Amino acid sequence: MTEKLFKHQIIRLGSNHDGGYFVCPNAVTKSQNLIGIGIETNWEFEKEFLKKNPKVGVTTYDGQTNIFLILKFFFKQIFKILIFKINWDLLKRSFLNIFEYKYFLIKKLNFVNKNVGLLSGLSFNKIVEGKKNIFLKIDIEGSEYRILNQIINYKEMLTGLAIEFHDYDLNKDRVHDFINEIEMELIHVHVNELGGISCDNTPIALEFSFSKYPLKKNVGKAFFEIPNSKGNKFISLDSVRL
Repeated sequence: MTEKLFKHQIIRLGSNHDGGYFVCPNAVTKSQNLIGIGIETNWEFEKEFLKKNPKVGVTTYDGQTNIFLILKFFFKQIFKILIFKINWDLLKRSFLNIFEYKYFLIKKLNFVNKNVGLLSGLSFNKIVEGKKNIFLKIDIEGSEYRILNQIINYKEMLTGLAIEFHDYDLNKDRVHDFINEIEMELIHVHVNELGGISCDNTPIALEFSFSKYPLKKNVGKAFFEIPNSKGNKFISLDSVRL
């Protein structure tokens, strides 16, 4: 799986820690549509994608995100001040979220308060209908397995994909089959240390980035991996079982 990694040009979009992804710059600029499935209280990835490609059409989906969740996130960060566990990055983002929710998330990122892939939400087929040259970002806490077949069915429409696989240790075969069937280059894999490591040393949560238009890495060009939570130790791929 990892033999072709670290050979491509990549850029990081999104938060410094959880919510940020390394992606192919070519896939970003060639996209006409960005679809973000699963955002909760973090739309930094979509915001930075839009800066790199101002002409891209953006739509975001999450059935849990609403103003009450945004306020809860903010007051949680305020409480951390009182117990001296403040994370300034999260405090700043939680404060900005209150103002951005209506005028940026809803209007600029065309936010839809519905889940994708569940009976009570929208089908994947529905959200990609009529679109082309799509970059997908997916972080839906395990429901990604419900839409893998649909993603494969529409793979010709994709420019790139950033996806987090949860319970990877229990779904290795499904993930490996997906990698083979998506017919895009796997350009980056990141262990989300927040998910933990199983008893056989397999990551429970892994973040994958794919590109239809990979760029060869410049000689000497380096990038630095970042753990998903500030203060945590980064887990390298060669220290775990994939």
